[in-house]
Amino acid sequence: MPVVEVQHLSKTFGAGELAVHALKDASFSVEAGELAALLGPSGSGKSTLLLCMGLILEPTAALDTDRGGKVMGLLRRIARERRSTVIVVTHDRRMIEGFDTVYHLSDGALLRAPLEAVH
Repeated sequence: MPVVEVQHLSKTFGAGELAVHALKDASFSVEAGELAALLGPSGSGKSTLLLCMGLILEPTAALDTDRGGKVMGLLRRIARERRSTVIVVTHDRRMIEGFDTVYHLSDGALLRAPLEAVH
């Protein structure tokens, strides 16, 4: 039984003629006890793959409101059950409504901002 499984993961940055397909229908699994390496040249999509797997970067098949809510619920449950803090880095302003605290980075300065200020 796989401990990690990715199915048909794609990520495209931009659109139209300027679109960059960082991941194209990536699928793989890693079995328990297996030692796996992710190998590829610079710019091949390794970091993008890991960021998508960690839900830090949104795959091209965008999270709709229902799935986004489920992800936020999962993050809250993990934080509560493990009595820990979960930090998410995102470019997607739609996600910030589910967070208790939002820090906004602007020109190198880190600010704790009210949610209304970052919308």
